[in-house]
Amino acid sequence: LMETGRVDSAQSLYEEVIQLNPSHPDAYEGLGRIAWQRGHNETAKTYYQKAITRNSRSPKLYLNLGQIYMDQKQYTYAIRHLEEVIRLDPDHTEARFLLGKAYWHTFDVARASVYWSQVYRRNNRAYNISFWLPAAYYVQAEILKNEDLFRESTRAFRNALDINPDSYHWISWGNYWLGKYYLTQNKPLLAETYYIKALETNPNLSEALIALGILKWEQSSPGEARKYWQQALKINPGNQEASAWLKMTQNNP
Repeated sequence: LMETGRVDSAQSLYEEVIQLNPSHPDAYEGLGRIAWQRGHNETAKTYYQKAITRNSRSPKLYLNLGQIYMDQKQYTYAIRHLEEVIRLDPDHTEARFLLGKAYWHTFDVARASVYWSQVYRRNNRAYNISFWLPAAYYVQAEILKNEDLFRESTRAFRNALDINPDSYHWISWGNYWLGKYYLTQNKPLLAETYYIKALETNPNLSEALIALGILKWEQSSPGEARKYWQQALKINPGNQEASAWLKMTQNNP
């Protein structure tokens, strides 16, 4: 029924199954999938958790629940469930990639690179891994360099180039991510340096333009901030984040 688009009928059927057999994990999984498809993430999580309670050996259930937590940017919970996928199915490449993404978003690039290198060894064409893995190595290299660990930094940078010597995209994204990282470390000047480096490599990187605008706004430079957001809108007139910042700050001189 789900495959033919009869979602309401499928939902009713799953609910009937649960009434007849409250311990049926597949019915809870089906209801979770429907809720997730409809954007009802909290309801979906509840159903998936009930399914896992009834079948704790299914990697698919942990994977889907982990993906919902990823969607909600609740990376600690995502990691917990995705690691369970690996425990149950050590060859699960998608879970390893998603674990890398979760650790990347928590700025634990060392662990991100470990999982992504495992993905790369299994399939170097999967999940755009030749972008993500060198970006992680590059971020590591810069952090190590800033800590005066030059030998380790050089090794990490060489790892990045060994994976993908065409550095245009991953180095600009890595610099943008370093800007975000150093903001979390309360080092706004270093963050600004990396945002600017990102734009030197790729002037059309909207994320870096928006981030620089926010940084300038927080530094009480509203005029300069708006220039960055306007530039982001020129690149993509549909950029909702840049548009929202401009609207929110339009009454400030």
